[in-house]
Amino acid sequence: RGHGDGLVQRDPYESSMIEVGPSCMMEAGEGVFLKRDVAPNTVLAFYNGVRTSETSASDSWEDCSYRIFIRQNEDDEDEDVLDIPGHLRDTSQYCATLAHKINHSFRPNCRFSDYHHPVYGHIRCVVSLCQLTSGTELSVHYNYCLDDCPLWYSDLWNNENLQVM
Repeated sequence: RGHGDGLVQRDPYESSMIEVGPSCMMEAGEGVFLKRDVAPNTVLAFYNGVRTSETSASDSWEDCSYRIFIRQNEDDEDEDVLDIPGHLRDTSQYCATLAHKINHSFRPNCRFSDYHHPVYGHIRCVVSLCQLTSGTELSVHYNYCLDDCPLWYSDLWNNENLQVM
């Protein structure tokens, strides 16, 4: 086996649950879709990546757009970061886990949770919030701070709030 085989070796459980395809969300690129009907609180996808404890305040949103934070335990104040570096963001380069391909929504059908994976250890996963049917595109709330977020996020927030009024 080559050095990078683990980067494209799909998790068997995740691969039975989801697949990546063109997103139905405007300008979102790829998205993640269910391959079967699921009940609420079902683990659907995993978020693994390069683990680090360092982030830089000077990183651009493009540089840090795939970072997710994780605590080793609930009492731990220090957070590790799981990141998908730029050169691994295409599924031809990395597809061992695919939660990083799930798009944002302010009305999500999934949420992030902690997970102890048998191969990757303590990582994040994505769990369904409600009953979902096969073919549904998954979404999670990214929980970015509106004072410091990418332009697309604040634009989406403003547009969704205008539609509600």
